Amino acid sequence: MRRITFILSMIVLIISLGGTVFAAGTNIEGYVTDAQTGGPLPGANVFLTGTSMGAATDAEGKYLIQDIPPGKYTITVSYIGYKSEKLTVDIRQGLTLRQDFKLEAVGVQGSCCYSAGKWTECSYKPTVVCHVG
Repeated sequence: MRRITFILSMIVLIISLGGTVFAAGTNIEGYVTDAQTGGPLPGANVFLTGTSMGAATDAEGKYLIQDIPPGKYTITVSYIGYKSEKLTVDIRQGLTLRQDFKLEAVGVQGSCCYSAGKWTECSYKPTVVCHVG
């Protein structure tokens, strides 16, 4: 009788711990928008630096990264023509983290020249400067 009680107790313990051990990882979700207009930035890249986990935003600027193991990560967000952002987060098991990002537009970096009917790249500078003539 003691043996059956012990075996049943162990089965109950394993099943109850199994839910914790095999619970889904944490998700990170949110929106990436233009800081000035508040408009969505579709196709922005959101990824966890140093991992293969990440996502691209949809047409509404929403992203979702699923099943992230617990730990400390750096979220990197990038979009062409905008300043990238990084944020370090501590991921805990079984929670969904909501993190929105508002990116600042920076414009295209570089310089161009118009000469003999053609646009050519001249040099790299913080702003776009086009010379006609």
